[in-house]
Amino acid sequence: MLLAPMSPAGMSAIFTGRRTYDLTGGWGGEQPLGDAPVFVVTHSPPATVPAGRTSFTFVDGVRAAVEQARHAAGDKDVSVIGGASIARQCMIAGLLDEIQIHLTPAIPGQGIRLIDDLDGNEISAMQTRVLEAPGVTHLRYRVVR
Repeated sequence: MLLAPMSPAGMSAIFTGRRTYDLTGGWGGEQPLGDAPVFVVTHSPPATVPAGRTSFTFVDGVRAAVEQARHAAGDKDVSVIGGASIARQCMIAGLLDEIQIHLTPAIPGQGIRLIDDLDGNEISAMQTRVLEAPGVTHLRYRVVR
């Protein structure tokens, strides 16, 4: 599975974690990256979903979300949009072909560490791109198997 570029043309399905879904308010029912369906990993789906053009499916577990997103995407890319928790789960499960990190300044000690404990799984990656912009550095890595 490819963690694809964040552009509507590159995505046919998206999966994310419940925390990202909640922080964005379900994007108000209009996720900003095109018409790709969104699969949300959660053990407790919300009682209501924002009305809009975006299709949300709530799935229990990363592997199930990936399977459904791949089916929806057909032969195109599936993208993961989320924070450290969902990224870590994908890394441990060996589900990523590419990793993109959008690095912004933060206060040390705050937030969830991205690569804290991978349960003994070693991830090898080759840096393929660095793009600097005001307030953010975009990093892209290809996962080496």
